Amino acid sequence: VLLAERIDANGVRHKPTRIRTAGPFGKSRGMYLNRKVRRVEFSDLQPGDAIHIRYRVDEVGSRNMFGDYFGSVVHLQGNIPTKRRVQVYEMPNGRTLYHGEQEPQVARRGDKTSYRWEWRDLPPYVREPRMPGYTEVGRFLSVSTYRGWDEMAAWYARLIRDQFELE
Repeated sequence: VLLAERIDANGVRHKPTRIRTAGPFGKSRGMYLNRKVRRVEFSDLQPGDAIHIRYRVDEVGSRNMFGDYFGSVVHLQGNIPTKRRVQVYEMPNGRTLYHGEQEPQVARRGDKTSYRWEWRDLPPYVREPRMPGYTEVGRFLSVSTYRGWDEMAAWYARLIRDQFELE
């Protein structure tokens, strides 16, 4: 967490009540995750307050079990309306980041290329009993270094080639 603050209706900035680490988690929303998360808590929210959080996620493992692959799915809607949401990924130059329909702003600085998306006035995600999964009804951003499923399947075939023999 690089910055976390509550901005009240008068423009006064307040620190969070607490920032804590949770995890690692197992299965979450149908996906297995091996990561820790930081939880930012504000116990004194009032109607009209704005929450401003800036964070950074780094790959810190010594080895990526998926080879040279990078991918991310970000759920854009939460329990409350979102006035403005910005998502930025930095990649080494020459490394393409494939994405869905909305085009990002792309900027090259030194040896990195940044991909930036911005959304405004996102409604809250309201859950109902027996409703489809989030990616069927909620707004999300999906990015990957694979162009499509054919590249992913080719990688997987190479991965299991020595263990998988047909008779």
